[in-house]
Amino acid sequence: MTKLLLIVLVIAGMAGVFRKAGKPWWGAIIPIYNIYLLIKVSRTSVWWFWASFIPLVSVTLWGITMFFGTASGGSAFMVLGRLTSLLLPIAMILGIVALVVIGLIVPSRISRVFGHGIGMSLGLILLPFIFYPILGFNKSFYQPVSNSTQ
Repeated sequence: MTKLLLIVLVIAGMAGVFRKAGKPWWGAIIPIYNIYLLIKVSRTSVWWFWASFIPLVSVTLWGITMFFGTASGGSAFMVLGRLTSLLLPIAMILGIVALVVIGLIVPSRISRVFGHGIGMSLGLILLPFIFYPILGFNKSFYQPVSNSTQ
């Protein structure tokens, strides 16, 4: 029950953040789309969103090639399986970097585009169930271009 309450708080806060940023509020409910919207609101490159899927795709491809390669005895599948085995560590590292960007840099930038500082950034990273509702329902405004670059 407590977990459900925390999830509802984060979703409500994200919906408020999306509403303020001119994005659809209902995007907070849809699991992968909400991460995409957070990246768009934070003005971070969308490539980080796509990079976070690389480990999943590479592990899936490796599994498929190993399964069909051993089941059919086909050498083409084994070559592809060896290639994906070599690329798997690189893909995992890129995926971890993408997840760090999504988990640390995106909340920091979201804090910044709403005119807040390091305190709000740390709150969004460490206690999102408290700070997303605060950010979503306080009187701060979305400022997609920071004052320091004007």
